[in-house]
Amino acid sequence: MTTQTQSNSKANSPLSIRLSDTERTALLKAANGTALSVYARKKLFGDATTLRQNRTRDPIASETHLAQVLARLGRSGLGASLQSLAEDARDGALLLDDETVASIHRACADIAEIRSLLLQALGLKEGGTE
Repeated sequence: MTTQTQSNSKANSPLSIRLSDTERTALLKAANGTALSVYARKKLFGDATTLRQNRTRDPIASETHLAQVLARLGRSGLGASLQSLAEDARDGALLLDDETVASIHRACADIAEIRSLLLQALGLKEGGTE
């Protein structure tokens, strides 16, 4: 670990405490909709709290990508197709003719596209462990 990484991790070290259900409920009520970590920091340090650095992702772009995923999923008919294939397989009636094989390949391509869009929306890279 480099000195830069060590100093960053020490500067941003988390604090964890255990709360009973009653304590947590009281804390949530006192926080009045504020994130508990923000509320606790303000209570502990008052106005001397430092601003926390936000994540560097662009939520607008992420929402766009997720909307694309949902639209693609809706258009694909994957759920109904996979349910039909599963029922046919369960009943022993699954015929692997050219049309069925093509449908399975299309479903796999749709799933791969949805996976790619989800990875993009989450800011992750392709090629991770599957």
